[in-house]
Amino acid sequence: MEGDDVHFEKLNAALAKLGEDLGAELVDHEWGVGGSQEIERWTARIGTATLTVESETYVGLTIFCDDAALLERLRRALSKTS
Repeated sequence: MEGDDVHFEKLNAALAKLGEDLGAELVDHEWGVGGSQEIERWTARIGTATLTVESETYVGLTIFCDDAALLERLRRALSKTS
């Protein structure tokens, strides 16, 4: 669905911008395809926190973070993209 793709691209752009603003350091990047599913995973370090973002076909965008305050900041920033 085109609307979903546009929204997804806005989320990705907002996440990348926020990571840049916070001084995120890319630690790992993986990409793969299994059948009709594509998965991409980025892991970054922001200060002492580790942030992992997964993009998976039929699942969407999933964000994991071991710092609750940073995760809440990300949630607030990304909610403004809708």
